[in-house]
Amino acid sequence: MNRRAERVAGWLGVLILGLASPSAVPAEKQWLALRTPLFGVVSQLNERDTRRWAGEFGQFVEALGQLYAIEEAALPALTIVLFDRARAFAPYRPVTRSGQADRVAGLFGRRANWSVIGMSGARGSKETLRTVQHEAVHWFTSAFVVRPPLWFAEGFAEAFSTFEVVDGQARWGAAIPEHVGYLNQRGLQPLEEFFRVSEDEALHDNRRFYPQAWAFVHYGMFGSRGAHREKLAEFLRLLRREPAEVAFQAAFGADFESIDRELQRYLRGGEYGIAVLDLTDRSAAYEVTVASPVQVQFALARLALVGGNLDLAERHALAVVEAVPGQSPGYEVLAQVHLQRGAREPGRHALARAMELGSQDAGLYLLDAQLALEPLLASNSWIDQLMPAAQARTVADSVLRSLGLQPRNPPAFETLALALANVAELTEQDERALGLGEQLLPRTGLVALVRAVAANRGGDLERARDLLREARSDARELPPSFRIATAQLDDRWVLDALADRFTAVAGLDDLDRIDALLAESAVAAERSQLMDKALRRFAIEARVYRRQFEALEALDRGDLDRARRLFRSIADDPEASRGARTSAERTLASLDG
Repeated sequence: MNRRAERVAGWLGVLILGLASPSAVPAEKQWLALRTPLFGVVSQLNERDTRRWAGEFGQFVEALGQLYAIEEAALPALTIVLFDRARAFAPYRPVTRSGQADRVAGLFGRRANWSVIGMSGARGSKETLRTVQHEAVHWFTSAFVVRPPLWFAEGFAEAFSTFEVVDGQARWGAAIPEHVGYLNQRGLQPLEEFFRVSEDEALHDNRRFYPQAWAFVHYGMFGSRGAHREKLAEFLRLLRREPAEVAFQAAFGADFESIDRELQRYLRGGEYGIAVLDLTDRSAAYEVTVASPVQVQFALARLALVGGNLDLAERHALAVVEAVPGQSPGYEVLAQVHLQRGAREPGRHALARAMELGSQDAGLYLLDAQLALEPLLASNSWIDQLMPAAQARTVADSVLRSLGLQPRNPPAFETLALALANVAELTEQDERALGLGEQLLPRTGLVALVRAVAANRGGDLERARDLLREARSDARELPPSFRIATAQLDDRWVLDALADRFTAVAGLDDLDRIDALLAESAVAAERSQLMDKALRRFAIEARVYRRQFEALEALDRGDLDRARRLFRSIADDPEASRGARTSAERTLASLDG
């Protein structure tokens, strides 16, 4: 099945579900199914209203496509579930820590390779529509060849969340009053600091991050009648390989402080540009059919799952399993329901059954790999010693299967990096996947890290250390957990190499190589106290070894006086090990005898 066919099939699981007997699963009322090349709709509305809703959403996607070209086949499958009234949607409202949300009129949920929208088809509040459109932008941008920085992804989604169609024209970019008010009251964060905010920090302080992201992207896209748009695009392009300060200066031709002042004037000026595009309503060409009960149950199962309504999701999933037991979609949802509840055994069983039945859900294969890694990550083992090589190969193959189904999935590359850091050697398929990771995440340090581990495992310590320094440099980006896990990896590799070289030392040439490694490590910028202590110990041993070899050479030449002096220096050296001192005393006694 080609990528386009997979996506069209994916919005309702598999096309064969549509062939299930209408009596297989009872339904309260007739549902309609509408299919487009980019998304599908399951609707309780009549055909006219279903087409209207789908037509407006299609125009939304078309406007996005006019602004940013994407490979349509890379878009995750999207299903839109339209209820005929708010009461029908109510059981699917998302569950929070304090219970089910009361005033939510729409829901957008995403997984690795599918997304679902659920809402009342009646026109809801602007706030609900803006939330849905914000999330739909993320669905669209997931098909970008290169993953954009978080500030652009969120700022762009906020700017486009105001999309509306007026007299056949798309309009977006209207100011968001709460963002403007917040920033004018609390002030802007300096851009130099803003671009250094990590993803974790942004999500924990989203009340400030989202307004600022919106403000800068809006200024870049619409400020001065769009005069900054090319500068913004150039900034994004340069960020793939340059630090933010260098990229910003080159793109905008000004420093952070200058644009800080411009952005502040833009906010306080109160005149915000918008974009207008001519659009075509293509809804008349959309195919509308009667949805089978199994199609409906599967769409509702996914909607209930992403909202955290697990009992409801399980009921819908079991209905799918009962109707088509030889298909994977029902088991796909069941696996995620059980695992979300913390029921690992039933979850693993459903997961295995879905994969056995040929699931095309990329997220399940990634989930299988993550479940295998989960207990190992709690072991506090070194990142390259998490598991045996054979187990690592199995985990890596699961992630590779996931990436084969959904290549543009950055979290999958983190899991793949962990697995590949423990395999015996990298395969051609591994290398292709790493190349794809570099394309998707141009500044990632994960690829260099995996290759560093492979080089060290192959005995090339010098190349391994160079690659590790590259992976951890400011020019590269590592997830926080990887940066912590690799903090002392270089130290361990050096100490392991020194221990191996001392074990195999056979002469002064070997000691010269040990001394060179010691000298290089002694001036390293980052060293722990443990590393300092170990290096001092190795340096002492190297000096003792050198005197031993020099003494033996003196004996071979018949220079007994020099040999005695060297052995005496070892015997009297308080830093030498007890074994070395005892051996030297015995040799001296033998020579004197």
